[in-house]
Amino acid sequence: MSHTGEHTEEAFWRHLNEAAIVVDSQSETVHDVNSVACDRLKYPAEKLVEQDVEVLVPDGDSSTVRRLLKNGSSDRVTVSLRRGDETSYRADVSVSKLPQRDSDLRLLLAREADTTSQEGATTGQSKVVLKTILENLTLGTLVEDENRDVLMVNEALGEALGVPLDPESMIGRDCAQAAEEMKGLFADPERFIDSNDEFIEQRELVRGQELELADGRTIVRDYVPYELPNGDANLWIYRDITAQKRREKERDRHQNLLRQLQEVAEIGGWEVDFRTDELTWTEKTYEIHRLPADADIDLSDAIEFYHPDDREAIRDAFERLRSDNTPYDLELRIVTTDDAVRWVRARGEPWVVDGETVGARGTFQDITERVHREQRVEDQRDSLEVLNQVIRHDIRNDLQLVLAYADLLDEELDDDNEHLDRISSAARHSVEVTENAQMMAGIFLGDDQEYGPTSLVSLLRDELDHLCSTFADARIEVSEPLPDVTVWANEMLRPVVRNLVGNAVQHNDKDTAEVTVDVRPADETVQLRVADNGPGVPPERREAVFGKGNKGLESGGTGLGLYLVKTIVDRFDGTVWIEDNDPEGAVFVVELPKHG
Repeated sequence: MSHTGEHTEEAFWRHLNEAAIVVDSQSETVHDVNSVACDRLKYPAEKLVEQDVEVLVPDGDSSTVRRLLKNGSSDRVTVSLRRGDETSYRADVSVSKLPQRDSDLRLLLAREADTTSQEGATTGQSKVVLKTILENLTLGTLVEDENRDVLMVNEALGEALGVPLDPESMIGRDCAQAAEEMKGLFADPERFIDSNDEFIEQRELVRGQELELADGRTIVRDYVPYELPNGDANLWIYRDITAQKRREKERDRHQNLLRQLQEVAEIGGWEVDFRTDELTWTEKTYEIHRLPADADIDLSDAIEFYHPDDREAIRDAFERLRSDNTPYDLELRIVTTDDAVRWVRARGEPWVVDGETVGARGTFQDITERVHREQRVEDQRDSLEVLNQVIRHDIRNDLQLVLAYADLLDEELDDDNEHLDRISSAARHSVEVTENAQMMAGIFLGDDQEYGPTSLVSLLRDELDHLCSTFADARIEVSEPLPDVTVWANEMLRPVVRNLVGNAVQHNDKDTAEVTVDVRPADETVQLRVADNGPGVPPERREAVFGKGNKGLESGGTGLGLYLVKTIVDRFDGTVWIEDNDPEGAVFVVELPKHG
């Protein structure tokens, strides 16, 4: 068992092999006794404690003992002591102070005065007891006399300081000289030496002086001034607290991190003790309510902060938590002290101790910005839905009407008409733009998001038939035979084919655009490859062309086609990239997971 301070001193006098009696010098009553006193005086301890000292001292010697107690003198006097069986014996008595205890307590030591041999034996036995105590203490301990000569020391002191130490060789050494030799063990050697001299000069109890060692460890020591019958003594107790300091530093780091996270996430905490109905808020919770951290707040006040339309919801949720341990997680509004309406996420759960619900705890997060962002997104979605309807029904229908009348005019005119060709070309381009815009709106609005097994070959043949008629001046070929493969997709795969082939034709610089479509299955994926004989795409541009708003060579389009391709392919968990074609041109490769 470890002893420091008064526990160490108590261990000393309790194990002395002579009668030790602790007396209150003011009330002159017995405060405590050791087992030797009980044996010598033939009294059980409970019969002596709180008794007047006169019970032990006959009338003739009582004034002498009172004088010793009053003066705190360490001089030995011989008096008679009365035993419990009404006999008495002569004893040498001395009184010493207990500096670690209340100032009114004195230690009265009584040894039989009949033989000097018994006194020597008692002293020797006491030293053996003290030595045994020191050797078994896990704390580094050193005792020096008033001349600063080492009286006792244990191996635990060497362990605390990180050096091997032979207790026997230290006995009798000059403690001041030993301290000079060992001061290099400390990160601040002069502080170690100066504090030694300061403590001994002041002779006052010092607890918990922290000292840094040169090896990075931290030790703490206590200084205990002690009075022996033959003079003053100094007791030094050392212990290594490096692990404790490391835990404290780690705890502080975690607490700082938690505070930072709470600050960034706008999260506070709260706690209600059902036994007292006492409410506790963290600093962040006060801040969210725009209250000073020292404001007096109770449970009813906290409920009143909620918006009138949300107050009943939080009240019902808290009552259910209180009555049947039902946790809650709600998004509600509060009205702060500056009349601002803030959205908060209020969470609560039971606070259980030893299987009993003693209260409730939870978090309180300001989510106002998130709610506002979600509302803006919802408003934008509504606007996009309206735009999609306009594109789908109004603009596209008008463009189809323009194209139909342009075809009728083309049939009625005998010669080619340049103006009519430009009208038809512009109308077809506008149709393409509206189709891409409609597709993009559908993706962002979540239309057609259900995927399923889709035949790549069937879809490809349908689209190529349409593309061949649309781009009659181009040469569009398919590498036969097309393998029958199925991918996990939907109808949104059509604009991928349409835009890749259209891009290969429209961005071609040859008199006749040549496009080859190929399908190459592998074990788990399939590649759709669209190759052309155009100018190709430089390596440094290949990532950028899939960006929103990027256009190809001499393009008059919107730049959305390839961006739409990549967006859709990403939705299908696929990838798209560009390779060089042989001998010229580019190959756009779409790789999709196979189904089945």
